[in-house]
Amino acid sequence: MARPRHGSAPPGRSHPEPGWTGPGPGRSPQPPRGGGASWQDHGKPAVEEGAHVYGVDTSIPGSEPGLHPYGIGRDGSTVTVVMWGRMGHLADAPVPAFRKTTTAAVNRLDP
Repeated sequence: MARPRHGSAPPGRSHPEPGWTGPGPGRSPQPPRGGGASWQDHGKPAVEEGAHVYGVDTSIPGSEPGLHPYGIGRDGSTVTVVMWGRMGHLADAPVPAFRKTTTAAVNRLDP
């Protein structure tokens, strides 16, 4: 669902951009039950008014590792989020293909 852009994030919400200070109020800075997560910045594809691609690696004891790339982009006031996931680690991420998919999704937006 597309929503108009209105300034900063709601209270208690943040994202891994410069100036990010960590979890919002009331959120634990520690991974639950011994699990862990890390993320990697895969850069900004050159598209419309901008996009950004991130990779998130999750690990929960007793479970397979999870790889979750996210692409966020906008054209005018229309925003899209592209998500994908599979078992694996950040090193297994199909970064060039996912950047291409994010670019294609943003190019299809109707501002």
